[in-house]
Amino acid sequence: MKNNIKNQLGELLTQLHPQLSPEQRNTIGNAMILLNDLPDLIDELQMAGQIIQNSINMMNDDQRLQVARQNQNAGLSLNNGWAFRTEKRQQTIARAKRILGENA
Repeated sequence: MKNNIKNQLGELLTQLHPQLSPEQRNTIGNAMILLNDLPDLIDELQMAGQIIQNSINMMNDDQRLQVARQNQNAGLSLNNGWAFRTEKRQQTIARAKRILGENA
């Protein structure tokens, strides 16, 4: 069994359970629930990223210009990958996988 954050948190809860207040036990329990949901959220984010990338690839020049203008009006830098935040999304996915002890 991998020594990932879910296992570490479970071990911590087991070891400290008698010393924890009900609020602390609830906080750790909620964190464990979120960690259990994280793989599904990562998959969903990856699928959404692919849909966005496919949409970007299908845009014509006029549509790209319109998005660029909207980004400029919204104060979004072109260095941030337009409003689509592709690089940021990929970094978030990689970080979430590292947290779970998976290969990014």
